[in-house]
Amino acid sequence: MSRLQVNVNSPGLPPRPLSRPGAYTSSDTEYKSLSDNEEPGSPFDTPSGYGSDWVDERAGLGATGTSTKSFGPTIPPKWSPSAQHAETSRTPLTYSASSNSYSPRPAPQRTGSTSISSLTKTFREKAEIAAKSAAKNTADWHARASQPGGVLARAKEMGAEISVKAREAATEAATAAREAAAAAKTTNVNEVVGGYLKRKDSGSGTRRSYAEDEKPANPVFGSRLVEAVSRSQVEMTGRGGYRIDPSDVPAVVYRSIEFLDICGLEEVGIYRLSGSSKEVAGLKQLFNAGADLDLTTIQIDPHTVSSMFKSFLRELPESILTQQLNAQFSEISAALSASDDPSAATVDPNLLRRIGSVCLQLPRENYALLAFLSAHLYRVQERQALNKMNLGNLQVIFSPTLGMSSSLLAVFIMHHETVLPLPVPPQLKRTPPPPKPRPASVQSNDS
Repeated sequence: MSRLQVNVNSPGLPPRPLSRPGAYTSSDTEYKSLSDNEEPGSPFDTPSGYGSDWVDERAGLGATGTSTKSFGPTIPPKWSPSAQHAETSRTPLTYSASSNSYSPRPAPQRTGSTSISSLTKTFREKAEIAAKSAAKNTADWHARASQPGGVLARAKEMGAEISVKAREAATEAATAAREAAAAAKTTNVNEVVGGYLKRKDSGSGTRRSYAEDEKPANPVFGSRLVEAVSRSQVEMTGRGGYRIDPSDVPAVVYRSIEFLDICGLEEVGIYRLSGSSKEVAGLKQLFNAGADLDLTTIQIDPHTVSSMFKSFLRELPESILTQQLNAQFSEISAALSASDDPSAATVDPNLLRRIGSVCLQLPRENYALLAFLSAHLYRVQERQALNKMNLGNLQVIFSPTLGMSSSLLAVFIMHHETVLPLPVPPQLKRTPPPPKPRPASVQSNDS
């Protein structure tokens, strides 16, 4: 095996200093290896491991000329630092090829705390300026977009148009569904009326004809309200979920409003268009007989039900406001007529309280009917975009029907929760029903 001969003082190679702390110690007989892989106790830890030709570096290496030493084939040459590098062995060095020597590497300039604080402050100021600019740009864009013809305004208009079209489509779908359901039903008004009267007569053992113009002994239509309540009672509460005792109103009133709230609120021209006169007569005959029929279970046109309901209100022999309170309601109507707001959207709160106090003087059945009807008409005018029945149209129809001024009717409809709250206040007592008329046979026997 050949041995590598290295001239320590070769002029072509500069002396290699120790660049790691601890590579050279002050001991005359102890040297540290530069290799990270050398373990303690290796032959390179002491000069004795290198043979007799090892020269003490501090004894003036190279003073006698040249000196050689031998290394194994896998051992890299180990240069010894010169005396002038011994004091700077802990400082990073840089080799210069022009001068063929090493020189201390300049230490990097570090930024002080004052400079870092200044940079942080500058960055924060720039960030705040950018944030303010972004907020200003956003506000400017929003202002421009909100102007007439802007992006937001156009979006709202498009949204409103889409909403109207969606409602129209939903109405058409609901109408088609009702028509399909009605076509699937086999029961019509005439069948219901005939079947009910036959069952009633079979229980009493009497037989009579069922002409549409037949007048019952105790009719509901054309009777005083208190009599209609006693003769036409709701036997089973329907699906309306109203805040009213069904026994406070006649069954014809409860069932009509219940049906129209479900099937008639979106019907175009509800209360303005008339239904089938034959079916109206059949329904009147049914309720005149004291029946309680859930109208949502039969095939019937909403205009037929609304026509029957208007007929009941129109045939009341007494004003729903009563003769006793007519003078007070007339004064209130005059005060409302002097207002510049015919829609009754804004009414003097004191006047509203006065109207409410006068309404509390009504009989219980009158208060219940007026409150129930006003809440229903409010729901009708809420759907005016679909049914084309706004407040003005309802005033034209119901003002003469109920015998009250249009301005007072507008207040009842638009402010029903304030002047006619439901349920009916408990202090309003029910009027006792009149005594039933005695049969003609009994009267003849008494005579």
